[in-house]
Amino acid sequence: MGLLKKVIEINWIEEFKNTYEVFEENGFVYADMFFRNEQMKNSLEHLETLHEHRHKESKNICLFKKEDKKVSQKFLTYEMLALGMKYGALIDENDVYISVNTFYSKSRNSDHIRHLRGLFVDLDIEKEGLTREQVDKALEIKIQKGIIPRYTMKIDTGRGYHLIWSIEDAPKQALPIWQKVENKLIENLKELGADKVVRDCTRVLRLTGTKNSKNGKECLLLENTQRMYLLRNLFEVYQEKEVKEKPKNADSKAFKQRKILNCLNTYSLHFARKEDLLSICNMRKWNLTGNRELVLFLYRYWSCAFLRETELALEQTLELNKRFTSPLGEQEVISATASAEKYYNSLMENKNVKKPYIDGKFIGFNPRNTTLINWLGITKEEQRELKTIIDKDEKYRRKNNKRNPRNEKGLTPKQQELIELQEKVFELKDKNLSYREISKELNISLGKVQRLLKK
Repeated sequence: MGLLKKVIEINWIEEFKNTYEVFEENGFVYADMFFRNEQMKNSLEHLETLHEHRHKESKNICLFKKEDKKVSQKFLTYEMLALGMKYGALIDENDVYISVNTFYSKSRNSDHIRHLRGLFVDLDIEKEGLTREQVDKALEIKIQKGIIPRYTMKIDTGRGYHLIWSIEDAPKQALPIWQKVENKLIENLKELGADKVVRDCTRVLRLTGTKNSKNGKECLLLENTQRMYLLRNLFEVYQEKEVKEKPKNADSKAFKQRKILNCLNTYSLHFARKEDLLSICNMRKWNLTGNRELVLFLYRYWSCAFLRETELALEQTLELNKRFTSPLGEQEVISATASAEKYYNSLMENKNVKKPYIDGKFIGFNPRNTTLINWLGITKEEQRELKTIIDKDEKYRRKNNKRNPRNEKGLTPKQQELIELQEKVFELKDKNLSYREISKELNISLGKVQRLLKK
């Protein structure tokens, strides 16, 4: 990482003057050494494929590094990373990773996701005892059969493959759709060693042109098809494959749209409740004393239901605990939230059951909003900042505001328009205009002029 810092600060250009032609343009220093070797080309191509198409908005790309059992991460713009790679800053470095998606701030948490730029699967080939030839052949068969879309990039990590599908920028609000497609891709590739833990939107993947310290092998970009997908299109295709019985109206546009919405309901609910929980933590400045165990339990359960991966959900719950002003011990967190996994397993075992309970026992864990509000002591003011954990009063307030939006003074557009009209009437009256003249000037009836002047 030290070398990258030097590149960005441009303090070491003298080193290149003896070997490369150095010149300055528009305040930037360049060296005529572009693509010094294949490693530099791989690194830059990797970055460009993920982030170049919207580089002006790529302000917080995470660059992550492991070194001597220590980790460090920096959040850099696309331009800074590209400049560093052009100078070969990361060549021959060990265990360097880059984020597939971008962030609002210098924090690698799901609540800080800015843009979703890609889907990915980590194939651990060596662990499964497969050869690369076997995996290549199996991947091609799955692509031909339409089980998975053709990937944008295939990267040899030294121990397996990273498959990446580039997508047009999708906002954070599309995360439920993104997670659904991500889970489906992993499920369809599980027999090829797909790592079920590598499925979260904050994940960093090995950067091509750098080395894997576990075996000293270089991370190579094997294929780049330059394909770009729309997230919604991928979602529609892979949801249709899950329908076993085709109803009579299955070809209708209305049916397909309804099917997509129904499929998203549970994902959207779990995602929205997770977001609300984080909003509550932020509003209370992470001082959750008295509610820590409950917050962690809810977060772990909703993470399980959203991610479909219990190990990753626990990992994220432990990370959440560290953000509290008074965090619990790791073992205490695991014990206090263990039942969240049991509820999740119950949910998955009975996911095809339409009723919310079996033999009087509820499937999963889905408390009412009023229950959550009472448990967490959520105030009326806090509810105004939440998406879904709200009571009936807040629900109706939002509906009324939508029907009759009000300005800062609490007036509807019609009320504000009437006040402005009245002010104009009084202005013209002060200029000694008659009622008829005012009516003609403002193009309103004589009776309305009279009513406005009486108010």
